[in-house]
Amino acid sequence: MIYWFRTDLRLQDNPAFRAACARAPWLLPVYCHDPRLDQTTRWGTPRMSTHRRHFLSDTLADLDAQLQARGSRLLQIRGAATEAIPQLARALGVSEVVCEDIAAPEEREDVAGLLAAGLTVMSFWQSSLLAPETLPFPVERLPQVYTVFRQSVETRGVLPPEPEPIPERIPPLPALGDVVSENVRPPEPPSSDARSSFPYATEEFRGGETAALGHLAQYFSSDRPHRYK
Repeated sequence: MIYWFRTDLRLQDNPAFRAACARAPWLLPVYCHDPRLDQTTRWGTPRMSTHRRHFLSDTLADLDAQLQARGSRLLQIRGAATEAIPQLARALGVSEVVCEDIAAPEEREDVAGLLAAGLTVMSFWQSSLLAPETLPFPVERLPQVYTVFRQSVETRGVLPPEPEPIPERIPPLPALGDVVSENVRPPEPPSSDARSSFPYATEEFRGGETAALGHLAQYFSSDRPHRYK
């Protein structure tokens, strides 16, 4: 089975990844570097900035390190998912792909492309604190004012589920044979300056789940949550 990491670049609280680990005898985690993000917008600005590229590179490196610590690894491919994943699936002789569900046009088109290529795609919604089916109103009638949303949810006692832990066991990798990752070189980090809003040389400004959890722990161990309005 192939697990396609998209924006869910973490092992904790990842229901889709847990489901894949629970049902697969072997599992290949994959990330596709989408060439669309190398393009510019119609306003002439890059779709992915230098800072975002650096943050993504840190995040992927952290994810790969976590997977390797558990006997797996992250296969990084440069190319469109609609082309790279079907090709990879044919090489491995599989037809099942598990991924997160993303409610955005291009992301939905990518899933449609995998289905059109003959693959079976199992997608899981995990992009919001509250699942759409638990809300006291249809998503199409989402309140336009946050206070109305909050009061409606609180009145009906809708609570987020408990975060899911990292799977106890990650299935082994398949025999890759000639299937190898393209050498995806990390971008050159921007120059670091003490006056910068992005001081990459410091630990807390790195991307990845490890840094994020460290930041969360640091925040809640301070008095800042008590002073937040």
